[in-house]
Amino acid sequence: MNRMLSCAILSSSLLAIAPAYSQDPCKADVNKDGSVDPADQSSWVAAYNAMDEAADQNSDGQVTPADWSAFIANYNAGCDTTDHDSDGIISIYENNGGTWVANYMTGTDPMNPDSDGDGLSDFVETRTYVYFDLTHTGTDPNIDDTDGDTIDDGDEVLGTSSGLDLPGLGANPLHKDIFIELDWHEPLSGSNPDAYQPPVGYFDILEDMFSNAPLSNPDGVDGIVVHIDMGQGGLYSGGNRVSSAHTSPISLNQISTQIQSINLDSNRVGYFYYCLYTDRSLTGGGTGQGELNGDTLAIRQTPPTNPTFGYSYYLAHELGHCMGLRHGGFEDINFKPNYNSIMNYRFATGLDVDGDGGPGDEMPDLVLDYSVGIRPVIFSDSIDESVDLYGGALGSSNYLDWNQNGILDMPYPYDITVPCGSGTSYLPCGQTCPTGCPSIPTNSNNTCTSGGNSCCANYAFGGICWAEFRDFDDWSAIRLTPLLHARASSPEIITCVLE
Repeated sequence: MNRMLSCAILSSSLLAIAPAYSQDPCKADVNKDGSVDPADQSSWVAAYNAMDEAADQNSDGQVTPADWSAFIANYNAGCDTTDHDSDGIISIYENNGGTWVANYMTGTDPMNPDSDGDGLSDFVETRTYVYFDLTHTGTDPNIDDTDGDTIDDGDEVLGTSSGLDLPGLGANPLHKDIFIELDWHEPLSGSNPDAYQPPVGYFDILEDMFSNAPLSNPDGVDGIVVHIDMGQGGLYSGGNRVSSAHTSPISLNQISTQIQSINLDSNRVGYFYYCLYTDRSLTGGGTGQGELNGDTLAIRQTPPTNPTFGYSYYLAHELGHCMGLRHGGFEDINFKPNYNSIMNYRFATGLDVDGDGGPGDEMPDLVLDYSVGIRPVIFSDSIDESVDLYGGALGSSNYLDWNQNGILDMPYPYDITVPCGSGTSYLPCGQTCPTGCPSIPTNSNNTCTSGGNSCCANYAFGGICWAEFRDFDDWSAIRLTPLLHARASSPEIITCVLE
């Protein structure tokens, strides 16, 4: 051994040692296997040659030949290798700090083999953020949901206690997942009982949308994986046809309590969103409805004109409500020109990706996405059309002629109002303005051509008087699974009229 060391130790070197390493309670256990034995001698030589901090046995911040003598002293002194909770990590490494620093300062509880209560032993949660197998999951032993998708690491690695095989369904404890079951009503009439079955392959745009989400993951790859069960087979056999016994209209509460409760396996509740495609009219109207912060959504539609886009759009929109989003993101104000989200009816045919998001954008961009909340506030009583709305981020066509008079006006009161009858009006014409909302006299900038009345300033669809448009960061706000939703017995239902 000494001869090998004399060959291996060639020179000393200065090394920037991590401050925490000086706190290593058992430096002689170089390979950190929880014991001090001859294997640590070879590990020390390897650490020395690699100029690794583990070779700095005298804690002077350098790797030099003097560290061999320090290693021998540390080796002979030994360490307390008691493992009080029998989790495979010696107790002196479990400093109970709640935060992983290193494999000799794990933050875990020395008296609890599963410190974060996720069903995985502290020993197998190696916090490398790389999953190898059940003995090396790469997850954090101090965080029950390492990837932040509200599904515990243990459920994603082992499956749930109720028998839901999440790993078999593709769950990854180091990458965010969403699970959806799609069922379809047998039509009230017609010869095809599966006429409302969503076709496989028409949700690619939705899956790409979530895959490209600007949300980070421990595995180093951004995005969310969407798992859709529409009865494809194997573990994805939950999606199915629902009996035609239900008449029209049908409420979303009925769908939740009478249909979902029967057709969604009980072990999927809390992990899966439930969507029903139906030909029944929905109580309250609309082409779709979703429970705000709930788990149930319904879509009433014939096959879309553009099915490749339409199926994904309808599902992504109603799913957004279940994940906590409103038509204005954080509020109910719809049609906001700077809220670039498919939750906004303004972008029902796709997002504005080329920066021409004002009235007159006649070319739908056919892009699905939720907003990231970066567009500036627009004050409806003072619009300066000569200012680049998006700060040059989207190219050169970012100047919006909101009143469509062919001129980029300087600040003009209530310029957000566009000519009535133009086909792109944000404000209704021929109506009495709500209390507190001033009306704009007819003039060269606002010529009302419908109903003879002037348009209303600060007026949003639904009769809400307001003064500013605000964007919203949808992606940072959504709740990925129903597990943590505070679902009320009668959750708020949002009704949508989508085209």
